[in-house]
Amino acid sequence: MKIEEATWLACAVDGEGWLGLYTKYKWPVVEIGITNTSVAFLQYAVKIAGGKVRNGRKGGDGKKAMFRMSIKGHKHVLIVLKDIFPYLIIKKGKALEMMQFIEGRIWGVGSPQARKNKKEVAIKNWANPIIRAKYLNSMRHGIDSCTICGDKYFARGFCQTHYNTVWRKKTCVSS
Repeated sequence: MKIEEATWLACAVDGEGWLGLYTKYKWPVVEIGITNTSVAFLQYAVKIAGGKVRNGRKGGDGKKAMFRMSIKGHKHVLIVLKDIFPYLIIKKGKALEMMQFIEGRIWGVGSPQARKNKKEVAIKNWANPIIRAKYLNSMRHGIDSCTICGDKYFARGFCQTHYNTVWRKKTCVSS
């Protein structure tokens, strides 16, 4: 991004936009947005930084229609924030908070270490016959006997006794 474009975008975000860091969802969401009544204004912002232009408030009752553009995604937001940060005035503190949040975030969900940990837990759990029976029973149908004792099938792969102990009390003592 050129210096002129970065200063223009910083001015637009400071005057007409917002910086959002939302942590109430399952995964944190970061967003840079601008609202304006001019679609051309927002399209220029999209041309500079990416993102999408969407309809905002509908016009009527003497009010103009409002449009909005937003940039989402941790990597994209971080790149744009680093470009415009030196030129922000009003929202400089929020931008710093967002950059520190994104850069300090541990991205372990899909990391090799997280996958290794999940694999170790799965192998450990597979040794437990109750967990193994629950897993297998969730995958197959047409079972005619209890997977623990072999008695008459009742539900979810168990006889009535084991169904009540495994699915209701979450513990099982095999007979």
